[in-house]
Amino acid sequence: MKISTIRLQELERASKGAAEKMKELNPAVWSKAYFGTHSCTDSTENNMSECFNSWILKERYMSIIDMFVEIHDKLMARIHEKRDDMVNKDCIIVPIIKKMPNYAIKESVGYKVLWDGRENYTVKNTTCSCRVWEVTEVPCTHAVSAIQHSRKKSSRLCG
Repeated sequence: MKISTIRLQELERASKGAAEKMKELNPAVWSKAYFGTHSCTDSTENNMSECFNSWILKERYMSIIDMFVEIHDKLMARIHEKRDDMVNKDCIIVPIIKKMPNYAIKESVGYKVLWDGRENYTVKNTTCSCRVWEVTEVPCTHAVSAIQHSRKKSSRLCG
């Protein structure tokens, strides 16, 4: 018996209404059995924690209330600064993400693209199991090779 089925039975014992609602949903949206095993972000938990801890180094040694006030104030200032930076940008994609397709284009030179004549591509020179495009919606070098080969503009590529 699948773990998701066992968990659903446990939920049913606790709440029939909740179990009925869960049965209406695709298990892929609520069962760990279907969740991906890789990070969906460029920032891993350790790097993010380390960056934050170094950013609040001085505040970490304050009393708890003072620490929270100082961290709050730093966060508010950062949000304000980042919002002001983006107000003057003429794109809907943040600048660092906008640079990623250009990098992918440069890196994709030399890949061999095979096309089935319809919608499917195979990119040789490497195996594309990176799933970068699916996860981040930013084309990986493999996807860029296929796009360049098809000479089609992707609506996802640059806004």
